[in-house]
Amino acid sequence: MAVGPLDLTGGIEYLRESVLKGSPWVSANIMTADNEPFFPPWIIQQTSNGKIGIIGITSYKAQLPEGFTATTWQDVLPDHIKKLSGTCDFILLLSNLDDEQNANIAAKYPQLHLIISANNRSGNKPPKLFNNTIITQTHTKGKYLGILKIDWSPELKIWENTEQNTSTIIAKLEHDLQNQIVDLRRDIEKNKTAITMMTDQKKHLAAFSANSNEQLTSTFSYRFRALSSKITENSEISSLTAQLKKHISKTNKKISKSQVTRYTSSLQPPSHDNYIEFAGSKSCSTCHDKQYTAWENSDHARAYSTLELKNQHYNLECLGCHVTHKMESNSIQNDDIYLLGLPKQLQSVTCESCHGPGKSHVDSLGQENTFRTIDESVCRQCHTVKMDNTFNFNTALQHLSCK
Repeated sequence: MAVGPLDLTGGIEYLRESVLKGSPWVSANIMTADNEPFFPPWIIQQTSNGKIGIIGITSYKAQLPEGFTATTWQDVLPDHIKKLSGTCDFILLLSNLDDEQNANIAAKYPQLHLIISANNRSGNKPPKLFNNTIITQTHTKGKYLGILKIDWSPELKIWENTEQNTSTIIAKLEHDLQNQIVDLRRDIEKNKTAITMMTDQKKHLAAFSANSNEQLTSTFSYRFRALSSKITENSEISSLTAQLKKHISKTNKKISKSQVTRYTSSLQPPSHDNYIEFAGSKSCSTCHDKQYTAWENSDHARAYSTLELKNQHYNLECLGCHVTHKMESNSIQNDDIYLLGLPKQLQSVTCESCHGPGKSHVDSLGQENTFRTIDESVCRQCHTVKMDNTFNFNTALQHLSCK
């Protein structure tokens, strides 16, 4: 398992303890102050087809405690790939980097055979061949099972998609011919000549396949299987999940009290000074009393309290869509830790969550209009199909009663 930003929300020492207990966490680029890897950079698994080397790369923008850094892949991969290339038959990279960086890695290192990425904005990614490296991933939150079937040839270490493989094409033709023969045999007398011709074609294909001197290659095929949400809960797993959530909450609660990145009284985050300042919904009520009253009675106003009821208000994976901030995506970002320090007036989905930051509008007594037009794309930042598959923009807009 490669260490990623979400994994680090439980604390780096928590992960280190699990490594010592046998959990296979890997990260080649989380370094200590002495420039030594804090986690094992890779592991080797012995299989019946040879040795598989598995390297982990963490996003170098990940939030780490003092004394730790996440170096770039350019700094660490060359040595590890060189070392594993001499001992392993197959090299797999577990990457928390974005699609462009993964493609750059594949272009530079043909020794890598497979990159499984974890870009939570991309969803299911069918395997794609870059250079001699396959890049693929499954959706987040365990909604799909990704099945990648590999027929590996350590002798040549060259990929070929089974859909384009000559022997696979021949096998498909044979199968199709056999189905046609079965159909024709329902009226043997009428189709005797056609049956004879197709039977001969099938024999020729079989002979061609047997005598083919096709170059030996490694092949792959894949499928994504949607998992049911009605699977019976496992009490042991549920207990472990609850313990982990409690630990994350405890860790992030400490961060929320100690982080320098807390908002100042002007609601401007010091570490995010490119953000336009927020005014808070109370400021809107002066001129928009009717709309403010409607908002006070809405689910948006209670968005943060719903997390508090579930003790998830320190969970960064949830927090972004339950508070007010300048949001580029509903997905957690590597620097979203500042959300733990938001003041009370931004701890809900306020007017400015939808309309955008409005302090300059308030300060200019309405003369400066900084607000964006509300269309479905604004709502879909949080009300995604994945998170809210019953969401209807027109119905929701009428329900808000902001006009």
